[in-house]
Amino acid sequence: MRGELAQLGERRLCKPEVTGSNPVFSTMEMILPKTARFVVDENGDKKEIIIPVDDLNELIEDIYDAAIARARLDDEDVPWEEAKKVLRATDSEV
Repeated sequence: MRGELAQLGERRLCKPEVTGSNPVFSTMEMILPKTARFVVDENGDKKEIIIPVDDLNELIEDIYDAAIARARLDDEDVPWEEAKKVLRATDSEV
């Protein structure tokens, strides 16, 4: 429960405003699969993450997709009808 409470005090990514807060881990907990497990030290502080390989591959794909979407935010919008024409032309070339 420590991470959820710390997250409430973090208004900006990686700008901790709560003592003991770790913004990297508390932000990561929001996107990690439920199968992820944390390795903690003697104080209960998270030090490592264990994720099954299949879940890790999905997570990497999601991060990649998000990065591509972010990179395309400023791209010019293309009307759907025009996009369909381009897709059809591409299919016929293959």
